[in-house]
Amino acid sequence: MKREENVVFNYKNLKKDNSKKNKIKNLEEVSHHEIKTHSIIDVHLWDKTTWKGFGFAFSPDTSEMWIFLVFENSSLSKKIFDNWKVKVGETDNEELIKIIIVKGVNKEHPNWYKIIVTVNEKIIKISSSNNIIQIPSRIHKMTPNTSKNLDNLVLNFNLLKKYKLIPAFLDSNGSLTPYYEKSILKTSLIIKDAWEIGKNDLARVAIQSDDNPIIPEGVKNAPVLEILNNNKN
Repeated sequence: MKREENVVFNYKNLKKDNSKKNKIKNLEEVSHHEIKTHSIIDVHLWDKTTWKGFGFAFSPDTSEMWIFLVFENSSLSKKIFDNWKVKVGETDNEELIKIIIVKGVNKEHPNWYKIIVTVNEKIIKISSSNNIIQIPSRIHKMTPNTSKNLDNLVLNFNLLKKYKLIPAFLDSNGSLTPYYEKSILKTSLIIKDAWEIGKNDLARVAIQSDDNPIIPEGVKNAPVLEILNNNKN
């Protein structure tokens, strides 16, 4: 699953009242100078390759954890991370690169989840001159048969509270080559259940009209339902 989505906010409304519907109905009527794009997604590079997967590794000897973003193009995967390191350095102290795991996206397949790569929404808070903010993101759907790998990832992250984000290359034979030297140290990993995602959440970009999120018994008016209804209209 390779797609780019722009989360669009009306910044003035977002600051004044988060309860209002922050959807731009006629974006084409907005002049170019009113739109500001904040992103860590280099669309030019990401469009030249395919994001193939997501994974992690853990070393009990060194208590290190790595999260892989797996691409089909070796050189472009490294270039994406080289550009990130220019922006954030060896350590993403400001957590500008935001990684979100969205669980429970399909009740028929309870182990499926989605990964979002986007920019930290605090960028919005430092923008004051533009009325409309666009935030390009990339989403990848994982379709495992069991929750074992994701459970282990969450367990190890909760223990270590940090990980190294790295690119990896998947060749045509299914062989994976991680590029550990391109690692970026991070301390934030957002894990959400799909039903909790509301209309003002950056993670709403992962919710599609054909999703069927798991909603716990007894929960009425789950926030995600409004997103699903809007997507169908």
